[in-house]
Amino acid sequence: MAIDRGELAGLLPSERALSRELQVSRPTLRVALRQLERDGWLAIQARPARRIVVGAPAPRGGRSAACVRLLQSRMPAAYYASAINRNYQLVERLARSGIDFKVEDVSAYALAHPAVMLKEWVLQRRADLWLLLSSPEATQRWFWQQGLPCLVLGTVFQGLALPSLDVDYQAVCRHAAGLLLARGHRSLAVIAPRGLREGDRRSLEGFRAGIAGSRCVGIRAAEVLCDDDPVSVRKAAEKLLRHRDRPDGWLVFKPQCYMTVFSALAQSGLKVGTDLSLICRDADPYFPVLVPSAAHYEQNTEQMNRRLLRLITGLLNGCEAPRAPVLVASHFHAGGSLRQRRGAARTGPAP
Repeated sequence: MAIDRGELAGLLPSERALSRELQVSRPTLRVALRQLERDGWLAIQARPARRIVVGAPAPRGGRSAACVRLLQSRMPAAYYASAINRNYQLVERLARSGIDFKVEDVSAYALAHPAVMLKEWVLQRRADLWLLLSSPEATQRWFWQQGLPCLVLGTVFQGLALPSLDVDYQAVCRHAAGLLLARGHRSLAVIAPRGLREGDRRSLEGFRAGIAGSRCVGIRAAEVLCDDDPVSVRKAAEKLLRHRDRPDGWLVFKPQCYMTVFSALAQSGLKVGTDLSLICRDADPYFPVLVPSAAHYEQNTEQMNRRLLRLITGLLNGCEAPRAPVLVASHFHAGGSLRQRRGAARTGPAP
């Protein structure tokens, strides 16, 4: 391929010039260009409105390859499988683009206190771009204040102008509300973390939008904010169970909170998937082995990596960072925790 060989770089010629040079029709050329955009080799530059090659970033300062480092907290062993799968696909695509990719594991304490722990550690490691995975506010703010090139994988905290790639939580929770209503639930509940981040706020907005856009009548919805620890989550669940209009359709944001709610409901003598429905906004490696299995949403790794590659190569080539977060839809997994109802509308993938 001409791009792979370095014969085409930077701004591409016009379609007319390219079709003449390659001796192909313009419709055929457009099909090929769209495929290259999907594969992350090309991006659209706003001004001027031209395609730019982003699949093979030029070395900086005579160095052999651009270096991208993924910064993440050390994770429990249960989460390594999904992380390895994500990183393996990403490494393969970045290697084809001539990018050196490294994963840096640091302690959660270091990320929470970057001015003390990360300053010397980060500045000792060369990186043309840092990827910040599930980073706390202190880490994002430190990178922003230092002016280091970075891309947030997750939600950016308010007041920080950093490029980001995130799950479309608003669409996920709008879809979850529609699922619960389609199963006949009219008393709904959401358990969300206290101290809402931007992704959590978008989640609540999506859930409310799903209810507001429904033709169902008599819907009641309760939103409970609590800390992530089991005691707080259990108290939140017990509070909802004492409510006069006890919810029978529940959405829980975090997997660890889902586990606590699941246990608390069982302890109360309620059968998840029969007496009520329970959905989790995010995925967890243990969800398939629960009885009943958890209905939940899982990141679309293929689409996430494709978008991520475009962002990485674009930023390395000097393209302007997107001002709004780049959002990716999730896959819905219909577990046994979602109550079935005869005649209910079938559900499809999350929008």
